This record gives sequence, structure tokens and C-alpha cells, in this order.
Amino acid sequence: MRPEVVPAFERGDYLALGSKTRPEAWPQWLKTHPSARRPTEMRYYDNHALIVEAASAGLGVALSPLVLAVDDVERGSLAAPAGFDPDGSQYGLIWLGSSELQGVEFELAEWLQAQFSRLCPQHL
Repeated sequence: MRPEVVPAFERGDYLALGSKTRPEAWPQWLKTHPSARRPTEMRYYDNHALIVEAASAGLGVALSPLVLAVDDVERGSLAAPAGFDPDGSQYGLIWLGSSELQGVEFELAEWLQAQFSRLCPQHL
């Protein structure tokens, strides 16, 4: 959410932005955080990228994977007063080559691992 939306979030006077790809995410988050105020309304967009954009525009509070919002949170353009919870998502690199990774492909895999480690060290 935009930082100026935090007081409305704390009062329960906010629009919850969810993704159609994970419609159970808000109900589950609210169950996991029973002291959190319930939203006045929920709207679902086609994917997480759209709800992050909507939150960036000040339209509501997005429940988003950390990897999609971390840069905006670090810059201060978005706030995450409740932090981020692990959601069970897993990411991997699929290599279709006939041999083991080497050269530039190996360097790419190492770089991706380093980026993920920086963003989500709790998931390693």
C-alpha cells in the first residue's frame, strides 16, 4: 500500500486488492492475522503485477509476493506494515540443455540465486 494508506488500513477502512490466481490469499491472510482489521471491500485483478500497480496508484492494499513489491518497499513508495508471510511459493530454473550448466548459463544461474537470496533470505 502507499504509505499514506497505512492509517486507513489500520482502521479497517481500505479496499483489499487480490489476485484471481490466488483468490484464497486474502481470506487466509486474515485468518492468519486475526487482529488485523477487515477490509471494507475486496477486488480481484487478473494477476499480482496488476494489484501491485493498483496499490502503487493508491487504489488499495495489495496482498502480493515479496519479490514483486520489494523494490517499491525499499524505495518507500509502498509500505508493508504487516510485513510479508511465506506463502509456499517455490521458484526454480529449468535447464533444457543436454549438459550441465556452464559458462554464461552457469553465471546466470548464480546471479539469479544471489538475487533471490538478497530478496528472500528466509526461503533458502
